Amino acid sequence: MTFSPTEDAACPVCGARDAQPLQTLRDRLWSRPGVFQMARCRVCSHGFLAIRPTLEGMGAYYEGLYDEGGLRVEEQLQRSILARLLNWRRMRALNARQRFRPGARHFDVGCGVSSLLHQFASRGLAVVGLDFEEAACQSQRAYCRGLKVELWRGTLEEAHHENGEVVEAQHERFASASMIHYLEHTFTPVEDLRRVCERLEPGGALVVEVPSLESFHRSLFRSYWLPYLPPQHLSLFSRRSLRRTLKDAGFVGVRVCGASAPFVGLSSFAIWWTWTLGRKSALPRPLQLLLWPLALVWGLVVFFGDLSSFWLLAKSGHADHLRATAIKSR
Repeated sequence: MTFSPTEDAACPVCGARDAQPLQTLRDRLWSRPGVFQMARCRVCSHGFLAIRPTLEGMGAYYEGLYDEGGLRVEEQLQRSILARLLNWRRMRALNARQRFRPGARHFDVGCGVSSLLHQFASRGLAVVGLDFEEAACQSQRAYCRGLKVELWRGTLEEAHHENGEVVEAQHERFASASMIHYLEHTFTPVEDLRRVCERLEPGGALVVEVPSLESFHRSLFRSYWLPYLPPQHLSLFSRRSLRRTLKDAGFVGVRVCGASAPFVGLSSFAIWWTWTLGRKSALPRPLQLLLWPLALVWGLVVFFGDLSSFWLLAKSGHADHLRATAIKSR
């Protein structure tokens, strides 16, 4: 596995190079090499990796994420009762903008191994899922067997049908679309949204979910905050930058709200523990043992805070995620 050198980047939303540095980041989950810089654009308030891998080298950071063990864990997480509940909330937000019609086509971009395809198809929709990982596509084919679900492998720029034929975008139209935790991974969020907009029917609806730059937990855990996930996550959105991204892509009627993200605080605490007091800590062992009781108390506070603050954080504008819905003009 070869990791590429980094590059300096402009804001992927507005193109400006006037940015305020926020956080120096490393890969805290898989310990892959690289030092990255998260910054906030002073023009549009978008958060982005100002120092990031090149497009050609980014693939190395995704290698092995869907190996046999990783795929099994991801399937269990993404198809759990909690994950299905979160997907139900996303579907409800989309249905509020455009009522689902039996047989209508739905396009899920970056489907991964989520249960979302299955849930949409169970509502009577004809669903198309897009992902660049063959392992994810195979998992979805097995999971959605018997439902009206088609899997495309590739990107929005070039994808292939299950029989290997190239998808001709000009002939594909959808009544609705979803991009759940996709936009933070792309180098070109505005262009990718524009491609989805072009494939929607006039009046078609879109639901998007992304990590929030305005998260309370981001301020609390700093570089250990789980949704930083460098360098796979290239963007963090503010409400302002998410609205601008959707409008620049051609959408109208944009609505943005905070979205609950269960146990992001607890997961971020676990990352902090691993690197500060756990097996990857640089502190002397006696000092680690001395600090453990205080850290455990903090962990309990975070745990009960996670259980009790979903609604409050979402309503106050400081949830870990943002959800947006928008319409293609008629």
